[in-house]
Amino acid sequence: MSDDSHIEKLFFKVFRNCFLRKIIFSHVSIFQKNREIRFESLKELRDFKFRDYIESLRLNCNEILKKGDIPESGFLKKIIFSSLLNVPKNFQTQHYYLYDDGSSTRTISKTTIDYSIIPQSVQHMEIRFPISLYPDDINISKIPTFFNSIVNIGITERDVNALYGHLLRFPSLIKISIRCGYNIQLTPQLFQKFSTTLTSLDLGREWQNNDTPIQLGDLDYLVNLKTLKISSYGRELFENVLPPKLEKLTICEYLSDVEICNKTMWVLPKTIKNLTITDSRFPPLLTFGRNMKLYKGLLPNGITHLQLLAKKMTILPFAIPDTVEYLLIDKILTHYPILSNYQLPKSLKKLDIVPSTSKFIIEQNALSDLNQLLSFSVLSFYDTDFVPSCWNHKIDIGFFPQSITSIDFGQHFNQPLTKDHIGLFPNSLKELTFGFYNHPIPIGLLPNQLKTLNFINGFNQIIEIGSLPSSLTFLNLSLSYKKSILPNALPSSIIHLKPKNLNKYK
Repeated sequence: MSDDSHIEKLFFKVFRNCFLRKIIFSHVSIFQKNREIRFESLKELRDFKFRDYIESLRLNCNEILKKGDIPESGFLKKIIFSSLLNVPKNFQTQHYYLYDDGSSTRTISKTTIDYSIIPQSVQHMEIRFPISLYPDDINISKIPTFFNSIVNIGITERDVNALYGHLLRFPSLIKISIRCGYNIQLTPQLFQKFSTTLTSLDLGREWQNNDTPIQLGDLDYLVNLKTLKISSYGRELFENVLPPKLEKLTICEYLSDVEICNKTMWVLPKTIKNLTITDSRFPPLLTFGRNMKLYKGLLPNGITHLQLLAKKMTILPFAIPDTVEYLLIDKILTHYPILSNYQLPKSLKKLDIVPSTSKFIIEQNALSDLNQLLSFSVLSFYDTDFVPSCWNHKIDIGFFPQSITSIDFGQHFNQPLTKDHIGLFPNSLKELTFGFYNHPIPIGLLPNQLKTLNFINGFNQIIEIGSLPSSLTFLNLSLSYKKSILPNALPSSIIHLKPKNLNKYK
C-alpha cells in the first residue's frame, strides 16, 4: 500500500467520524473568524482566547513587548505596527518641534526593537508610523532575515553597493517597500538575487533614480514583479525597461519640458491593469507651468483601474482606453475644469471625482451614455492650499445613465431637487448619499427600488408622507435633523434608522 493511499484512507476514517468532523469544522470556523485581529493594548492580546489562531496581527499600543506576548503557534505570518501616535516604548522615537521663528529642536529617547520576541513563522512586518517616529532599528541592516516581506524599511546609506550587501542577507524576498529619503541610482545587480521571487517593489516617495532615466537591465530582470511604485519618477520611460509581467504601476507625471509627441519617450507595458499617475514631488519651481497631457494612445489598452492624481494634467478626448472600469480623477483639470463625454470611456463602471475648484463642471451629457456605469461619487478631500474640493452645480433629467446603482453627491452639493427633477434618478438606483443637503424631498423624486438613503449632514426638512419609497431599508437623517416625523412618513420596510432617538410623531 502506498503512503498516499494510506494517508487518504486515514483521512476518510477521521472525517467520517461525526464527533471528529465537528471538532475539525469548529477549529476551521475559529481560524476563519480570527485570522486578522487588531489590538489596542497588550492585555487584550494576552487575554485573547483564540490568540493561537491569529494569522495577521495588528498592534496599536504603547506598551513594552515581551517574550511570549506575540503568539508562537506557528500560524502567525504578518505583524503590523499601526499606531500613529502611540509608539511602542521599545522603539526608538524621534520628536521634532517647529517654532514660529523657524527654529526647531529634536528630542530622542533611545530604545530598541527586540526582534527575538518575534516568532520565526512571521514573514511580513509592516511599520505605519509617521516618518519622524521611525527608529533606526527598522533599518534594513538590522531586520531579521526570516522575513520575506519588509515594508517601510529604513535606508541610512546612500550607497547602492551598501544596499546590495544588506539585501544579500535575506534568503528570499517577495515584497520590498522603502520609506522616503532614498534616491540612489539603480544598478543591474541590485535585486538580482530576488529576480524570480520579488512580486512587489516600492522604491519610496523620494526616489528619482538619481535624476537619470531607467535603463534596460535596471528592473526588467524582475520577471515575476506584479506591483511597482516609483511615485516620484517623472523622467523618460523607454520601451521594455520595466518588468515584463507588471500589472500595477504608480508613477509620477511626465516632467520633461518637451511635449510628449514622440511615443518612444514614455512607454508603459501592455501588461498594466492598474495605473496611478501622481503629483510631482520635485520642488515647485521645477514644475511651474508644466502640464502633462494625456492623449489617445499614450495609455495602453488593457488598463482596468486608472487613478489620475496629478493636478497639472489635461485629459484630451478619447485618451482613456475603453478597457478602464474604475477611474479616479483627483484635483486635476484645474486649467480646463470641464469634464465631457469625450474624456470618459464607455467601459466605466465606477467613477470617483475630487474637484479642486468651484468652477469644476460635469457636462450634462458626460455620464448619460456610460451604459455600464454603476457608481458615481464626488469625494471631498483638501488640496495643498487647504481649499475644500467642491461640486455644486445644477443637473437635469438625463444626467445619470440608466445603469447607475450608487450615487454620492459629496459634501458640497446643495442644489434644490424639485418636482421638475422627477425622473432624474433611474429605477436602477439602490444607494443615494447627500453630504450636505437641506431641501424638501418631493413625492416621486426617489426611485422605487432605492434601498439606502444617507443624509450625512445638514438635512432638516419635514418628510412628507409618500416621499420615501416603500423599498427603503436604511435611512440616515444625520444629527442635524430636528423635525418631528409625521405618522406613516417612514416606510415600514425600514430596518435601520439613524439616529435612533428621532421624534417619530408630531
